[in-house]
Amino acid sequence: MLRVLLLCFLSFNVQALELVETEEPITIYRTGEALDDVKFELENAITSKGFTLNDPLHISEMLQRTGKDLGITQPVYVEAESLSFCSAILTHKFAQSHPAYMVLCPLTLSIYTTTAEPDTTYVAFRKPMLQDTKLSQEITDTFNGIIHDALD
Repeated sequence: MLRVLLLCFLSFNVQALELVETEEPITIYRTGEALDDVKFELENAITSKGFTLNDPLHISEMLQRTGKDLGITQPVYVEAESLSFCSAILTHKFAQSHPAYMVLCPLTLSIYTTTAEPDTTYVAFRKPMLQDTKLSQEITDTFNGIIHDALD
């Protein structure tokens, strides 16, 4: 029985998380996991850190709906959503650093699969470029922490 369990464990196909790009201002990760699974894991990681998760933005549905009217016939995404979230603690940090930083909340992670690579799921976020570089790094670390908690 132990052999069977070990063989099942060893043959399980783990889809590695890979950092694709960190060009300013966007960081992109990719994985071979299905988009719905990635979304589920990200939602769990977000809420487990005490963030309030808003309703997802269904980007691919909006583009498909409006593309017809604009004469765009070739979709970029198979599926694309954005998850937005924030916390009172983070919002207070933003406001204390600079009153205009309230525009940073909610934070947003985008999840998508493309028509060119339908078996690859991407997770992306926009890195803040603030005068308060310590706060910028804290936000970037928050995004990276959520992604790694969800997908590592």
